[in-house]
Amino acid sequence: MTLLFACDESLPPRNDPSDLFRGSINAKYSLLFTENALRLEVKIVNRYDETIQAPVSMSGVLHITLSRDSRYQKTIPLTAANLASTKAYNPSTKELTLNPGDSIKFVYTWNFIDDNNAFLPEEVFHYYLDTDCPGRFISFRESFVLTGSFQIIEKLGSIPLTPLVLNLCYISKYFTSHDCPAPPITCDDR
Repeated sequence: MTLLFACDESLPPRNDPSDLFRGSINAKYSLLFTENALRLEVKIVNRYDETIQAPVSMSGVLHITLSRDSRYQKTIPLTAANLASTKAYNPSTKELTLNPGDSIKFVYTWNFIDDNNAFLPEEVFHYYLDTDCPGRFISFRESFVLTGSFQIIEKLGSIPLTPLVLNLCYISKYFTSHDCPAPPITCDDR
């Protein structure tokens, strides 16, 4: 005797994802004895509800533009060499494995030199004297717009990075806490 059972319910339609990844930019000003730079991080997140495993060709670009004068720009190419963590990426097979919600990060440290080799702290920024620390100057607030895109899987195209507007005040030099108090958290507008 053979029994056959049929199910009247159908499977939900499968929607192929068109927007697998979300990209964002983060920036942090770093003032240390050995460094006076902007640390940039690009984060790519798997938005899909399944693990993505594929051979990849990682390439991206960041654009930094001084808001008050767009002649001062920096274009930064990003590759697998900028990858901060290699846990999800196998460099020998060039394969990426990202679980749902997982991310990969790319880092770059910018020293405030633009595409035309202008050193912005000397050629563009304007300063006032830090009255709490003779010899330390703080720039008036500068605003930068950071944009970019990143490509991981060639046939999916570029992932736009959510733009970031960054306000910062460049500090002329590092002093230890024995020499001067910490610089102010906020700075002046012009």
